[in-house]
Amino acid sequence: MYHLIMNNIIYYLFNNKSSEHTQELEEQTTSRKYPSIRGKTVKLPNNLNDIYTRRVISIDKLISLSNNGIIKTPNFQRIINPNKIDAMKISFKNNSDIFTSTTNNFQLICMSSNDAMESFYLLDGQHRLETYKQLLSQDILINRDIEIVISDFTNYEELINNYKNLNCDREIDFICEDEVKNDQFYAFRKTAQSKIESKFKTAFKKNDKYYTSEQFCKKIFDMEILEYFDNNIENTLNFINVRNNIFIEKYYNKCNDKFMSFEEKMIDNKIIITLKNNNFIEFLTIDDKDIDIFKFKHTKIRKKKSNNI
Repeated sequence: MYHLIMNNIIYYLFNNKSSEHTQELEEQTTSRKYPSIRGKTVKLPNNLNDIYTRRVISIDKLISLSNNGIIKTPNFQRIINPNKIDAMKISFKNNSDIFTSTTNNFQLICMSSNDAMESFYLLDGQHRLETYKQLLSQDILINRDIEIVISDFTNYEELINNYKNLNCDREIDFICEDEVKNDQFYAFRKTAQSKIESKFKTAFKKNDKYYTSEQFCKKIFDMEILEYFDNNIENTLNFINVRNNIFIEKYYNKCNDKFMSFEEKMIDNKIIITLKNNNFIEFLTIDDKDIDIFKFKHTKIRKKKSNNI
């Protein structure tokens, strides 16, 4: 009976919305903001200024973004009330149109620098997201769109203040700063690795004579080369490329050693950064003034002897 009464009330409110709250939808064509979340951009009427980005996406897309880790639910938002989920599932089954049209927007924040992969945190809507996931797992058709509101924050303190404003009706018991910082740290490294792979894609081979992209990037990260360039990925890529060219000029172009065919191919392609039998990784760690005294090394790879008798 409770859900029937509530649905009737919501239906009345839904069908008596003032026209001044009507929002104009138009396809996102020119905006490149938040490319991870593609959908229709919502504009406020009468050209009112809006400090947020409002977008309409399908529920399936929302679930996919969550499952793929693009939209994260912070630990302090993961306390789920099963009774609330059950009530929401009943409301959705009774009238999915009213449920999706009259519930609050999903509130997301984006914390990413220009060089970092987009990372979104769900600040409001975790119960509805879990409801949709459970409904989908029960093969219940959810062919509906929902509106999300995205805001930018540059630091952890802004995130917390916004979360407290959205949840001013209850006490905030646990908010973990390290969780957010770790997410940003690994998102940045993932972006850096992706750009390194793209820049030097011909250097990475599926062969034990070469460093894999994971191995190479781990060495770059461990040596804190990105930090040396203030976490500017493009400057780091340029540095690696310049050192690659110097290494080829000062060693491979002057060396009389007989190179193996796989090495000759890399030399011809002017990219030797992933070869394991040289000391290029070490070469990245020295100052420019020490280049002329650096001892270039190269280990000859001998062919394995056959065990045939």
